[in-house]
Amino acid sequence: MTIKAMAFDIDGTLVPRNCNNMSQKTREVLENLKKKNYPLVLITSRSFYEMKLLDKTFFDLFDYIVISTGTLIFNKQTLIQKHILRKEIFMQLVHYLEKNNIMYGYSRNDFEFYYSQEASAELQVKYSALFSQDYQIRKLEMDDEVIDFIYLLEDSQINELHNFVNEHIELCDFKIHGQVKPAGINKGFGLREVAKQLQLKPSDFLVFGDGTNDISMFQEAGLSVAMANGSEEAKKHAKLICASDDNEGVACFIEDWLKGDINDKNCIF
Repeated sequence: MTIKAMAFDIDGTLVPRNCNNMSQKTREVLENLKKKNYPLVLITSRSFYEMKLLDKTFFDLFDYIVISTGTLIFNKQTLIQKHILRKEIFMQLVHYLEKNNIMYGYSRNDFEFYYSQEASAELQVKYSALFSQDYQIRKLEMDDEVIDFIYLLEDSQINELHNFVNEHIELCDFKIHGQVKPAGINKGFGLREVAKQLQLKPSDFLVFGDGTNDISMFQEAGLSVAMANGSEEAKKHAKLICASDDNEGVACFIEDWLKGDINDKNCIF
């Protein structure tokens, strides 16, 4: 297998969760890859607002950036693709959520993030990482162009939302919340589109991730690596497992891979 490019999730992969910069070792390893002419790609569930929280030097190493789980694709700082829910499907979903008192959050084309309503104390505890961002509360208007959309569930509401999903909507689940996308828009889609831009195949990529929303990317790539801190489901779909984000697993794996210490015989199928 010949690897020609690499793609990375951010949170829980390149950086520990609730952190906004990579370690010096990880940066040095990525810089070494750039010197060897490997295209590097970020593929993340972060919204545009959350991307702004990262250290400003974070993006210098990456040729393409896919955010909001495939919704927006950038060549450096230039937006080249946008994939959002059709208005009629989106409003149907919003009507359902509001009818069932399910809280949601969204970003508009101003790239700020908003909540639909005041959260219960229980919900704020459950999704503390999100509420610590102090997003605004704002009513969604009919003419808003919604870039990113998440739902925030009480435990009793899980089955309600999942029973609503139809062929027009894809749910990209996380440990703490869920992200709603047009059908077919996910990290695997993002990887395929970037591969086209680079005149490569998805199978030319080595990819790293830690969550269930990385599985679609794992299924496309030539070599997939799950983090030791990742979800059990993600690990099942990866060919290899590396050390955790806290132990600079991505950097250590790439160092060993460049030395030839890792090959297909190590893969977990």
